[in-house]
Amino acid sequence: MTASFSGGYEEYREPLYSRNDIANIHVYPYQGWPAHYPDDNMRSEIYNYAWASRRFWNNFEKPAIFGEAGIGNAFRGGRRGGRGAQGVQSSPASSPSGFNLAYHNVIWASLSNGLAATPVWWTFRNLGPQDLLSLKCLSQFVSDIDLANLPYKPAPMSAEGADASGLATARAAFGWIWSYAKDNVGGTPLTVEGLTDGSFAVCWFDTWAGVIVKTENATSAAGRLSATVPDLSQAHRDIAFKIVKR
Repeated sequence: MTASFSGGYEEYREPLYSRNDIANIHVYPYQGWPAHYPDDNMRSEIYNYAWASRRFWNNFEKPAIFGEAGIGNAFRGGRRGGRGAQGVQSSPASSPSGFNLAYHNVIWASLSNGLAATPVWWTFRNLGPQDLLSLKCLSQFVSDIDLANLPYKPAPMSAEGADASGLATARAAFGWIWSYAKDNVGGTPLTVEGLTDGSFAVCWFDTWAGVIVKTENATSAAGRLSATVPDLSQAHRDIAFKIVKR
């Protein structure tokens, strides 16, 4: 059983979520969600989805979802299939060119911060081929992760000039890096904490093409593993990764 209210920032109802089997909110950033980074709307959009996902993880020991989701702060001219920032109806043809980019980013941010289901824009019928490709790539990435049985939990992660987030056990981790400092995430140093000491395989995954970029060895010492995002054949601001104990 689940229930939700509206997508407004002030509409968080903890007593309701406590009663439900699955905690559930709607997320429409134009309904009062703050711009955490006033000079970077896209980073603020990513932050809000990541923060809302992590808030559910921290507050409830049960799955959580976003029953509805929409774009608002990243591209203020409107969002496809619904109201824009000023409440103006926008059609697919008039949508911002970054609509697909925003959707790509928030589904990866939600996954890497512990949300139990992938957000889908309202209205679903307006999702285009690029949006569906993003969902397919994410599905490929999680297909061999035992989310139901392994004790994954948010793990401390950091990346130079980028936002990094992910979940880990003592012997495995996965996550997502998005660079706010440059258009190509390649060459970005990453640090993951909380893994047991020893040798690990680090698998880098192209979130746009759905393919493995590179698999390499790395060592965790004193609970800290360091690696560097490899060079990419095509520049992207983001990349996903999996880390598994050898």
